[in-house]
Amino acid sequence: MRDILDAFESNVPLYTDLRNKASSLLQDLLRSEGIGVHQIEIRIKNRESLALKLSRPDKVYTSLRDVHDIVGIRIITYFEQDVAAIARLIEREFEVDWAHSSNKGESLDPNVFGYRSVHYIVSFSGERTRLREYERYRGERFEIQIRSILQHAWAEIEHDLGYKSEEEVPREIVRRFSRLAGLLELADEEFNEIRRLKNAYVSRVHSMISGEPDELLIDAESLRAFLDSEPIAPHIAALAAERKLKVVRDENFAPIIKATRWLGITHVSRLYAEVESGGAALRRFLELCVEHTRSTGPLAEKYALNQTALLLYLTYWIVARQNLAFEPFLEALSSDVPDRFDRAILVKLADTLRRLYTQALG
Repeated sequence: MRDILDAFESNVPLYTDLRNKASSLLQDLLRSEGIGVHQIEIRIKNRESLALKLSRPDKVYTSLRDVHDIVGIRIITYFEQDVAAIARLIEREFEVDWAHSSNKGESLDPNVFGYRSVHYIVSFSGERTRLREYERYRGERFEIQIRSILQHAWAEIEHDLGYKSEEEVPREIVRRFSRLAGLLELADEEFNEIRRLKNAYVSRVHSMISGEPDELLIDAESLRAFLDSEPIAPHIAALAAERKLKVVRDENFAPIIKATRWLGITHVSRLYAEVESGGAALRRFLELCVEHTRSTGPLAEKYALNQTALLLYLTYWIVARQNLAFEPFLEALSSDVPDRFDRAILVKLADTLRRLYTQALG
C-alpha cells in the first residue's frame, strides 16, 4: 500500500492537470451539443481517502493504475432525459472501460425503485491523445458520473444518513427509501414531460404569431415571439442601428404581463393593433423613452437597447392614449417591491411619461 500511496503523491500534479483538462473538454462538448447542466463537480482523491480504498478487504490493488477513480467528475443535469444524451456523448468522445462502468438505472429490477446514476471509467481517445496537448494523459483513466439533480438529491441524502450501499440500510427504513425513490423517479418523468410540453408550445406559438395572433394569449413565450416577428423585429433593429446600440433582451417578462393585465389586454393581437394604429407617433414615443432611459438610467442602458423595455414603453403608450392616470398603473407595477416604492419618484415618472407622450404627438 505504501508504494501506491507514494506513487500517488508524486503524480498529484499530473492528476490535477488531468482533472482540469477533462473538465474543460466536457464543458466544451456539452456546449457544442447545446446541453445545459446544473453543475459539473470535479475532485481528486486525497491520500486519506485513497488509503481507505486500498484497505478494503474485497479489493486487491497491485499498482496505482488499478485505481480508476483518482480523478472524478460528476455531471448533474436538470432533466433525467439529458443523462442519456450525455452518456451517448461520452461513449462517442472517450474510450470507455466497460468492465468497470455501470448504469445503475438499467441494472435495477423493474419492480424495484432505487438510486439511478450512470458511472463511466474512461480515458481520452487515441485520436485525442495524438494531439500534443493530450499526449501526456494517454492511458490515464478517470471516473465520470452522470445523474439528474433529483437523483443527486437522493444520493446526497442517502450518503448524509451514513449509507454507502443499499445493503447497509436497515430493513425498516428500506421501504421508506423505496417510496421516496418512486416519488423522485415520477418527478423526473414529470419534469421531462413539462419540458416536452413547453417546447411543443413554443413551436406552436411561433407558427400562430404570424397567422393566428387573435388566438394567442399573452405570456412569456408569446411575448418573445412577438419581439421576433414582423414588423416588430425590423423596427427594433432600425432603432438600435440609428443610435449605434447593441440589442439585448431582459428575459423577465413579468412586469409586461402585469401591465397588460392591468390594461385588460389578454391577446397578442391587441399589441399588434396598437403598433399599427400608433404609427409614427408611437415610434417617436418609443424613441423618446429610449433617450430618456439612456440619459437617466444605469450606464449599461447608454449602450444597449433592451427589447423587453420597449414592450413596457408600449404599455405606457396605451395608458396615455386611453387617457388613463399613470399613477395607479405605475403603483400596480411596483406592488411586488413595496420596500422600493417611493411615491415622489412615481409621480415624477408619471409626469415625465405624460410629457413624452405629448411631445411624441407633436
